[in-house]
Amino acid sequence: MLAVLVGQPTPEPLLPAERADLLRRTFHPASEPDALLGRLQDLANALEDAGVTVAVQTAGRLQGAWARHTLPQHAGALLAAADRLARDGGAASGLLATALVTGAGGSLDWPEEWRSLLRLLRGHAHPDVRHEAYRTVTESE
Repeated sequence: MLAVLVGQPTPEPLLPAERADLLRRTFHPASEPDALLGRLQDLANALEDAGVTVAVQTAGRLQGAWARHTLPQHAGALLAAADRLARDGGAASGLLATALVTGAGGSLDWPEEWRSLLRLLRGHAHPDVRHEAYRTVTESE
C-alpha cells in the first residue's frame, strides 16, 4: 500500500514531506545494494522538494533506524549507498548520506572506511551537510 501512495503525484505544498516520510518507511538496511540505493535516491529526490528542515528530520529518523539495525553483513551495501549519496552534491542526498554514515558507522564501531566517508561529508558543498557531519563524533574522550 505504501508503494502505491508514494507513486502518486504531490501537487499540494505539504505533500512532498508526507511522501518523503512514506518513502522512508518502504526500505530496510538489509535490501539489495541496488534496491537500497534506488530507494535512497528516490527519497533524496523527494526531499529536495520538501526543504532542508524536512530532509534533516527524515535523515534523523533514518539515522536511528540504521543505528539499531545495521548488521556487519549489510555494511558493504550501506557504505556503497552512502558513498554515492555523499558524492551526489545535493543537500538532501548529503543529509541522507550523513545520517547513514552516522547511524551505520557508529553501529559498526567506526571502521576506517566509514570515518573516511564522514570526513568527505565534512567538506560537502552544502553547509547543512557539513554542519551535520561535524556534529558526528566518532570517538569520545
